[in-house]
Amino acid sequence: MKLLDLPTELFLQILISSVAVQTLKRALRLKLVNSIADECKTIFWSSVFYQSYTYYHVISGVNRVSLDSSRLSSYATIRRVAEQLCMENGTSNEDEYSSYLVDLCRLYGERIKSPTPKFTCAERAFQQDLLAGAVYTNQISTAKRLIGEGLHPIPSSPVFGSPMNIAAFQGNDEILKSFLASDIPGEIGDKKAWAALGAVKGDHLSTLNMILDDRCGVVLIIGRIRQYIRKGLLSENLDIFKRCSELYSPNLAEKTRSTFLANVVAKGI
Repeated sequence: MKLLDLPTELFLQILISSVAVQTLKRALRLKLVNSIADECKTIFWSSVFYQSYTYYHVISGVNRVSLDSSRLSSYATIRRVAEQLCMENGTSNEDEYSSYLVDLCRLYGERIKSPTPKFTCAERAFQQDLLAGAVYTNQISTAKRLIGEGLHPIPSSPVFGSPMNIAAFQGNDEILKSFLASDIPGEIGDKKAWAALGAVKGDHLSTLNMILDDRCGVVLIIGRIRQYIRKGLLSENLDIFKRCSELYSPNLAEKTRSTFLANVVAKGI
């Protein structure tokens, strides 16, 4: 009997066992595991596996036939951004380069989305990816330089996502404050809405409170920002849940506490 003729449950158990026995890095070299991983929907993967899978392909540089050109292009961009961050940081250390690759592969899996513009210039698209990578790794000087050169913090970069969302997701408040400044392109309500989404998803209460602070501009909890604050009602973080329930509807704060408990119980936390 061929392996693929086995019942799905047994087949998947064999794959899981192969990963456990071979270790994840070695298991990723197995042709069958890679074949399925290349074709399945990555939305169902764990973040740890997706990061390891991406890192394997990025460092191997293997152009697998089953990989589409856009993914191969993304892997090349990850390598180039890591190289540029090393240059910006004034280092050519191999360990530093590998560390950036690990971080960027994790970010690639997170992909914190927002509107993605159509970049007519390939170099401009790369600069937006570099900005996202600099924000994620908290390279403040690089991020500020790129913003000073005219890049916009809200639009999603082609590979990594929105720099504004990423800054809040990581809790990198210094970069985020510079993005929220009045001299940076974008309407303050939109900037705060996208930032609030990142803070909620990243479970950073202090960052969320900073975003909503009147000293950065008055924010009404309406429209898009209300929509994003509502996502905090699904959070597994009690502090984020409580704050978002208060912001979304103060009169329902106590009532929605049961929603949080239901989420926790359902997820077995």
